[in-house]
Amino acid sequence: ELLRARQDAEKANQAKSNFLTTMSHELRTPLNAIAGYTELLMLEIAGPITDQQKEHLDRIEKSERHLLALINDVLNFAKIEAGQIKLDFRVANLSDVVTELETFIAPQLQSKSLRYRATTDPSLVVSTDREKVKQVLLNLLSNAIKFTSPAAAITVDARRDGDRIRITVQDTGEGIAADKIEDI
Repeated sequence: ELLRARQDAEKANQAKSNFLTTMSHELRTPLNAIAGYTELLMLEIAGPITDQQKEHLDRIEKSERHLLALINDVLNFAKIEAGQIKLDFRVANLSDVVTELETFIAPQLQSKSLRYRATTDPSLVVSTDREKVKQVLLNLLSNAIKFTSPAAAITVDARRDGDRIRITVQDTGEGIAADKIEDI
């Protein structure tokens, strides 16, 4: 009975892995098309574009890359469960990472008339997995935007705290339920 249960669990795990692999392929195909058409527009093959259009296309391109990274992260999550996750540690300037975030959240900030301020020390250079840090911060910022009343403020602060780096996302929203804080 135990052997059968183990075999069933292994089959289910394999089915999940197959599903994730198939879905990542199915999601990447339209993303590649979006990237290709965006690049063609940026090259002005269909005719000249305005500076504002270039700015919007740049945001589309960055969002496409971010979504592709999220798809890869879903696959990485499956690898975490299997004990096979790999982090890509490289030297990164956290000020650059934090500054880059605003590009992704600008439309949401604008739609709710939220003020956004990021304060970072330009000398915060660390060895980290830049994409994972960005993913965590975008998740926090998305939640902050979602739960913050219109015309309020959201801030990101990154600074040294002894031998650590502390990154804080702060908003004037309702906050996290006490029973969820430990899980988060």
